[in-house]
Amino acid sequence: MWGTQFEGLCQSNIALDAAVDLYQPLPMRSILEKRMGEASPMVVKLLIAVPAVRMSSAPAMSLLKNWAQTTEWSEVRELHRALGHLLYCYGQETPPWLLALIEKVLTDERKLTFDHSSGPSGVAARTVLEHGTEEERLPLALARTRCPGAFSVLEANFKKYPSDYGVLALTWLGDPRAAPLLLDALRTRTLALQPSSWPDVDDLSRAVARYRIQESVPLLMEHPKSPEAVTALGSSVIFAPRLTSKN
Repeated sequence: MWGTQFEGLCQSNIALDAAVDLYQPLPMRSILEKRMGEASPMVVKLLIAVPAVRMSSAPAMSLLKNWAQTTEWSEVRELHRALGHLLYCYGQETPPWLLALIEKVLTDERKLTFDHSSGPSGVAARTVLEHGTEEERLPLALARTRCPGAFSVLEANFKKYPSDYGVLALTWLGDPRAAPLLLDALRTRTLALQPSSWPDVDDLSRAVARYRIQESVPLLMEHPKSPEAVTALGSSVIFAPRLTSKN
């Protein structure tokens, strides 16, 4: 099966998503909750829970929230794929409870655990939030929704784990409140003694150019070998307005 078990099951049960729009929520929700209760493998429960939560199923929401307590790598990656799928389905109408759950995942600093038969040993060194950011790319999925409340979740993730995917997500979101975060990240990256531990200069340069941050000019000048930094200096950043406390 390609990818995670959840992805494979979604492909072979694609009509489940359509059921949300085709059938009356109340009777369909009851059917899904019954099937979810009868299912044995947890990943099958997860598959059924995804359309059920879109029908406001409390048991399905509880299942997702309870699953978020695990640190076992194979279970974590299944949950993260399901959360990404839900973000795609909800889009701008992503509900507050799901945003709260995504924030929990993207700020969870607990170390992953794993069964030696289920994954590479190196994955155990990662935390839940690192896995959700790097492997499942939940910040990008959230940024694509452009939903109210997305910025606060991405901000919390970026403060815990300033990654390239976090930079890209904040850039895609287009929220001006991200500008100070990105400027601070560029400043930290410029001063870092271990450059590989911080977001890439090229990504940060594109980001500050997107937000037209004038204060970034001296920092960008410290990276003459970065094509993106040079491009940012030569285009909009140099003529941009200054950041204010209101940003």
